[in-house]
Amino acid sequence: MLLLKSASALLPAAVLAIPIASIFLDWRIADGNHAIIAYALFGFGALVSIFNFYLSILRRPLWIARGRSPHEIRFVSGIPLLGRLVLAGLALAPASLVLSCASLLLVLADTGNIGWFIVAIWRDDSFWRAKQ
Repeated sequence: MLLLKSASALLPAAVLAIPIASIFLDWRIADGNHAIIAYALFGFGALVSIFNFYLSILRRPLWIARGRSPHEIRFVSGIPLLGRLVLAGLALAPASLVLSCASLLLVLADTGNIGWFIVAIWRDDSFWRAKQ
């Protein structure tokens, strides 16, 4: 069980390693020659990441701030995994410190990615309890 927990903790760390490494290293796939495709992927991934962040974190407080009852809120799921396109765009884009820092923030904010899923499972005691 400990091995499974340790292995599941490595995936979010590995995903964060990509934008962190791009801040310090000047590596890019195809030397950044596919800028249009890179920016399109990055932009679409950024929109999905921001949308997931809004649905998971901002929607409820904004709803309550408008004077509505929290019991009236319907659950709406985000779009899973598509926010990872930010990383594909980062890898194809020309080297940019701003793009690297933005991708790190977007990866952390995207609650629809596999890293947040693993964190949620990791914190759920019912998943780790042996079936009786």
